[in-house]
Order: sequence, then structure tokens, then C-alpha cells
Amino acid sequence: MKVLIKVFVCLLLSIANLQAQNLDSLLTVYSQNGKENEINSNFNGVVLIAKGNDIVFNKAYGYSDFETKKTLTVNDKFLIGSVTKPVVAYLTLKQVERGNIKLEQNISDFLPNFDHDKGKEITIKMLLNHTSGLPHYSGLLPYIESREVFFESAISTVDYVSLINKVGLINIPGQKYQYSSLGYVLLGAILEKVTEQSFSDIVKKEINEDMDLKNLGFVTDNSIDIVKDYKMEGDDYKEFPNRHQSNTLSTGGVYSNSIDLFHFFNKLRKRDILDTDLTKEMFKENNNGYALGLYRNDPVLLRYIPSARYFSHGGSVNEFSSYVMLNDDGITIIILASTRPLNLPKLIVNIYRAYKGEDLSTSNRVILPSLKDVSNFERENGVDGVIKYQQEMTKNAGYPIYPSASYVVKMVKIHRNKTNVEAIDNLINTITIKENPYAEDTLNQLGYLLFKIDKEKAEKYFKKTTELFPKSANAWDSLGEFYEKTNQPKKAKAAYQNAVKLSKKYQLENQKLFIKNLKRINNEL
Repeated sequence: MKVLIKVFVCLLLSIANLQAQNLDSLLTVYSQNGKENEINSNFNGVVLIAKGNDIVFNKAYGYSDFETKKTLTVNDKFLIGSVTKPVVAYLTLKQVERGNIKLEQNISDFLPNFDHDKGKEITIKMLLNHTSGLPHYSGLLPYIESREVFFESAISTVDYVSLINKVGLINIPGQKYQYSSLGYVLLGAILEKVTEQSFSDIVKKEINEDMDLKNLGFVTDNSIDIVKDYKMEGDDYKEFPNRHQSNTLSTGGVYSNSIDLFHFFNKLRKRDILDTDLTKEMFKENNNGYALGLYRNDPVLLRYIPSARYFSHGGSVNEFSSYVMLNDDGITIIILASTRPLNLPKLIVNIYRAYKGEDLSTSNRVILPSLKDVSNFERENGVDGVIKYQQEMTKNAGYPIYPSASYVVKMVKIHRNKTNVEAIDNLINTITIKENPYAEDTLNQLGYLLFKIDKEKAEKYFKKTTELFPKSANAWDSLGEFYEKTNQPKKAKAAYQNAVKLSKKYQLENQKLFIKNLKRINNEL
């Protein structure tokens, strides 16, 4: 028996060594010739892979400083961008565990300089799972000099909250998933409020000290030694000016090396640092595949690795890119990179497949038919291919997957003068349902596309949007615009009135535009 056990252990070690060799060979190619191997630039960074509690691969490629040719090491620290979000989700849930915050509590209880009426509609959980209705950074643009100037400037947490308060909502809170870094800034402000500490000190206490992870942290000054990051221009790399960390704060400002980042996620996954029920809550995805600070079976990757099952999050800030993949089989993959542009999805997929021992010259990709033209679309099974893609991806993801609005609109566009329109219409009817997170955008875009071609069908789509999403001010405004342009002013007025009413009630982003449209139609009547 002992002999058999030794043989088995040796076999496992041989397989592990072969996996490591395959992976190292791939990453060496990417680090020396990444541009010609479809990852857009040479890979400069660290890749860590662990199985359960054990790190089985952790290697650095390239330089921490291109000018001095200082060799990169696995101990070097990188900014991790939005991989900060699961860290902040943990810190928030830790306060829930201590009774200082409730997930269903509204944010007005914590942010006195945030509009009370708007804040009382948004809960802590909505910020965590991106259903708050807040936009991403683009929402700040009307209120800042420029994105570049803002990113270079210091800002206090109080002023940051006041700035976000000026931003109108793009969705009614709780109604729709919309990725928003601004929501995670508010979480940072709430953490500072309940702990009476700076975000930097919170991370220091909860992670550096309590978890003994000294290389994962946050600072707003230059007191920490992180690697330099570079943008590839032609065949050369140019050092990139970093954002001021005060405006990345709790949405993208954490730094780490690969080892401490692994230990953080491993402790989290093992339920060593958070109450069991709250850990389950953090890893419980909503209908769009987002949990609390983590994606479940991200379809961008899943279509290329359909057998994988995982939670993950990616990040980018300045020219840093990062990715953490927590597979259900216990394999953890961490990527930290300091050069861009970088085709991160391809890099992740191929690292995963190489470690699994798969032949990268073959593909298991779930195909969504090409929209280059009708011939290509039909060659890849056309409508049946779209249905098959949706069914297979839904089965693999564990939640409904639908083709994006842009895909459906382009599909209709290339078939405008073709004979199989009925099959396309039937497909659209099956996917434009309330449960589809892309349904509202799909119907709205189809309405505008068909306005000059088939007004009857355009009206059908605009009306269906308001029927499915009666609280969408944008849907009512689009219907009003259709009626106005088709000389039906009374119907236009009624639709615009609904848009204005909803936008005022929920302080939506385009409120001024909706009011302007209503005023114009009133003047015409």
C-alpha cells in the first residue's frame, strides 16, 4: 500500500511539474512576443496559481522598472484596480457581522452630505451588487473639468461624496444591474463613517494587522513602493502618470503582491475571516451573475472555457491590469500586470487552459454566429445558432445569458432586406423579456433602427419597452419622441409627462432633457 501511495504521489508531482512547464513556456512567449501572439503587448507581470491552500506556481516576467532594467519579482507590489471591490465587499460585510451596518439599510443613514431623498432609495446591498442606479465614472463628466484633471487631483472623501451626489441616477435603484465604481466610493465613505477611521487605516487594521498581510494595503501618498506601469506606444514603453490614490479610494486603489492577494482570497473562501452566512451571501450571485463584489462565471471568459465554474473579478487602473479567478475545484489564478494594452481575457483563458493541460491549438468556444454578413451568420447556424448559444451559455453560467443589445441590433440590420425576417422576429420575442438585463436597451435601439424602415414595428418595440419597464423614464421619453416625429402630439405629451414624473421622483440623470422635450411639445399643442 505504501508503495502505491508513493507512486500516486510521484504521478501527481509529475503532472504538476508538466503543468508548470507548459504554463512557463506560454508565459515566456507572451513576455517576449506578446504583441504577435494576440495579447496586444508583452506580458510584464506576475502569475500565481494555487491548488487549495498550496501555491503551485508563482513567477514574475519582465521588469519593475524598464529604465533601470530592474527585474520583476513575485514580492513586488502592483495596483490591483477593481479587484479592490471584493476587498471592500469583505470590509463592508465585516461591519455587517459586527452589527454596525445592515445590508438592507439605506445609505442616507450614513451620508449626511448625500441627498436624503435619493439616498433613502439606495441600500448598502445595492451598492455592493451594482444595482444602485448610479452610473460609472462617465456620470461625473458634467461636473469636473476633465477626466484627466480629476484623476490627477487629490480629493477628500467628503468632497467625493458631494460630487457623486450631483450625479443623476441612470436607473431606478434596485431595478437593474449597472456597474458603478461610484457606488464603491460611497461604500468607502460609509466604512469611514462607521469606523471613524480613514480607509487607509481600515485596511491597515483589518488586513495588514488582523490577517498579517503586510503587502496588501492602501495609501494616498507615495509612501509605498509599487512597480512602475507603462503604456506601449509602437514598440516602446512609456511610463504612465498614475492617478492620485484619493480618487481611486475604495473602488480601485488597493495595492498588493500576488502572495498576499492569494492569502486574502483563500482565507475568504475558507470562511476563516467572515461569518459563514455572510460568506455565502458574498458568493451568492444575482440574476446578472454578479454577487457582492464578485462575478459568477463571467460570460466573457466562459464562452471560451465552458467547463469552468468560478467566481472572479478583474481590474485596471492607470496601466495596471489584474485578475483573480476562484475556481470551484479549488484552483486560484491571480494575474498582476503593469503594461497595457493587454488582451486580458485571452491571457486568462490561455493560462487556465495551459494549466489544465489543454491543447491551445484547439478550441471549445461556444460560438455566437458571426454578424459580418448574412452568409457568415447562416453558415454558423443563424437563428438556431443564437438559440443554441443562449441555451448552452445559460446552462454553463447557472443564470440566464442573452445576446447583447448591440448584437441583436446588428443582426436585424444585416437582415433588413432578407427573407428570414420572421425567424429573427420570433427570436427577438423570446429574448426581449423583463428578465433579460439587455431587453430595455435592445428594444429601444431596435425602435430607433426601424423608425425609417417600418414605423409600425418601431412603435411596437417602443410600446413594448414601456410595458415591460413602466418605471423607465428613458423608455417613456423614447416613445414620446416616436409619437412626436409621427405627428401624434397628444400621445407624445402623455409619454413625455411620464418621463418627467419618473425622472423627478428618482432624480434621474436626463431629467433636464425630459423636461425640455415636454415643454417643447406643450408649446406645439
